[in-house]
Amino acid sequence: MIQEENVTDTLEEVVTQDIWGSIKEFLNWGFHFGEGENRIDLTIGLLLLLVMTFIIAGFLLKMIRKLFTRRMDVIDTQKFISVFKFIKYVVYIIVVFSVLSVAGVNITPFLAASAALLVGLGLALQELFQDIIAGIFIITDKSLLVGDIIKVEDTVGRVIDIKLRTTRAITRDDKVIIIPNHKFISDTILNYTQNHNTTRESVVVGVKYGSDTRLVEKLLIECAMEQKGVLKKPNPFVLFSDFGDSALIFTLNFYIGDSFIDPSIKSDIRFRIVPTTRCAPISNRTLKSINYYGIGKLSIIYSVLLCLICGFASALAQTTDIARIEYTFLPQHNSNNSINRFRAFVNYPIPMKWEGSYLVPGIEYRNVDLDIEDPVPFETENLRKFQTFRMSMGYTFKAGQLWRLGFKAGVEIVSNFEQRTARASDLRFTGGAFIIRDRSADSIEKKDRLIVGLQYSTNAGRPFPLPIVNYYRKFHPNWSYTVGVPKMNLKHFIGKKSAVQSFISVDGFFSNIQNDLPIPDSEGNLAVADNISMTTIMGGLGYEYFFTDHILFYFYGAYTGYNEIRLRDTNRNSLYKLNEENTFYLRSGIKLKI
Repeated sequence: MIQEENVTDTLEEVVTQDIWGSIKEFLNWGFHFGEGENRIDLTIGLLLLLVMTFIIAGFLLKMIRKLFTRRMDVIDTQKFISVFKFIKYVVYIIVVFSVLSVAGVNITPFLAASAALLVGLGLALQELFQDIIAGIFIITDKSLLVGDIIKVEDTVGRVIDIKLRTTRAITRDDKVIIIPNHKFISDTILNYTQNHNTTRESVVVGVKYGSDTRLVEKLLIECAMEQKGVLKKPNPFVLFSDFGDSALIFTLNFYIGDSFIDPSIKSDIRFRIVPTTRCAPISNRTLKSINYYGIGKLSIIYSVLLCLICGFASALAQTTDIARIEYTFLPQHNSNNSINRFRAFVNYPIPMKWEGSYLVPGIEYRNVDLDIEDPVPFETENLRKFQTFRMSMGYTFKAGQLWRLGFKAGVEIVSNFEQRTARASDLRFTGGAFIIRDRSADSIEKKDRLIVGLQYSTNAGRPFPLPIVNYYRKFHPNWSYTVGVPKMNLKHFIGKKSAVQSFISVDGFFSNIQNDLPIPDSEGNLAVADNISMTTIMGGLGYEYFFTDHILFYFYGAYTGYNEIRLRDTNRNSLYKLNEENTFYLRSGIKLKI
């Protein structure tokens, strides 16, 4: 019995002191720092404890993940995994600190030392944390799903991936944008498909004043119904949105099932609108052109800005007139019709800091009264008054002792203004460049002046500028002549106060007709007059009386060799001649010249 007890004690001593002692010695082997309460032991046992704890924690987290995701679909499973990764990292950090604390390591110094670091990281990485938290919210509350169509800062995209920090979407240009998740929390995001895939889209259309509004509505709805991709239910509909500056504004509303491709559907509808209105019975008049609202308005705004930049003008050194007020009268031969025109303009040369250079702003107004008394097969009420408001800016500078260069640009509004306002179609633009050789100074015995240049005007309907040549010569103290366009003359000075001249000159006007005028042709079909023009070539005599060296009165009397007033369509094709017989031409006024 005593022998058995001795064996038991010996075995216990071997296990306790030799085997377990060796294991404990092995586990305690490592690095030891400090003394007492501040002692830190980094041993093999601590390392094994940490590894075992990580394995157990990972196993438990894996079981929890399977437990929660076993009944989720694929998309929800991916979202849960994204959030669960963040939770897993937090658990691992807690495990590390817990193991260190259980092992006798005082973690308070670690927490205290990391406090400042965590604050700094928090400030530096605050957007990162915002993205992660926002990602958790997005995934859990399902405010955004893969496949949703969203609009972020004017960019439309389809969501293809939602991660913890960022969301990826593919744009209509087939480009991938990466969106930080915090934008979905802090900014307003438009989600086209949050409630359903059907969205309402619209196309805004401007229609000419005087159009048949119900016919416009019908045509626009037909365009939408025929378009592939537009839903038949709910039905497309048209709203009469507003009275624009130059058009009646309609909004065509329709529904589509895929808002991601709505720009192409809108474009196709716009393409359908143009031929539809051209082929419609009303296209020649009431729907001469359907433009998107804003084009006409933007054109007017652009023109006003051009006027502000260029100033008020009628420029350049093609003439030496500073200001003029005149009246013109054309009684039509063998007709009760007549034309009266009032014209006034001012050009003001402003000296610049460079010697011999001038900025020449100006403004011009014309009023043409067309008195039509002869019978015609159309209404003439809106053809009786036409007005022109012209502005331009010129600049000229010396390029040598006798040479000078000049440029000008201008804009004008020419219309019958039957709508009581200006429209984009009333606008015309002009521009020109000139080279001037001037030898007309008093110190030069034989005075002459040559002007050569190019001038362009949208009135002409030509895509290229026209050449300008004008030559003036004073070949005798009392005689001079001018050759060029628009006037050629031979002038004789009678003393210092008077002068007479014979001349050949070109005159005329052009104007837009705001509400297109239907005109029946010889076969009874209706054509549409878009504008009116007059061209007159005449020869005659003139008289000038000088009140001072720079202010004079003048009177010109002539007879036309070519006289024509035409109504034309948009392509400048002649539709109807109001007059083509030659007649007398009378013009008189006062002008200030240099």
